[in-house]
Amino acid sequence: MNMRHITKVVAIVVATGFIVPVTVTTASAKSCKGYSIGKSGSKKWTNLSARLSARWAWHKYVRNHVGWKWSTYAFARNKGYDCHRTGVKWRCTAYGRPCKL
Repeated sequence: MNMRHITKVVAIVVATGFIVPVTVTTASAKSCKGYSIGKSGSKKWTNLSARLSARWAWHKYVRNHVGWKWSTYAFARNKGYDCHRTGVKWRCTAYGRPCKL
């Protein structure tokens, strides 16, 4: 089997959506808490760094109060940020329902 044939097979598999159901099945296997948690980070000069601070605060709180398996913000459902300026700096609150795979 040459490299062109392998490339065509991979392209056909991706184009047919054969890989997509695997991704959907994995994502739907999450177990989530029935409540949302919001934690504020420290004041930062940029909105991005304020969001990262809030996300880290959320992670630490969930890890210490719910458990480390639940503390990955990327797995959280109904997540988001509330950000505002306080003078010249930004402060954000990260919120979301803790989930684990």
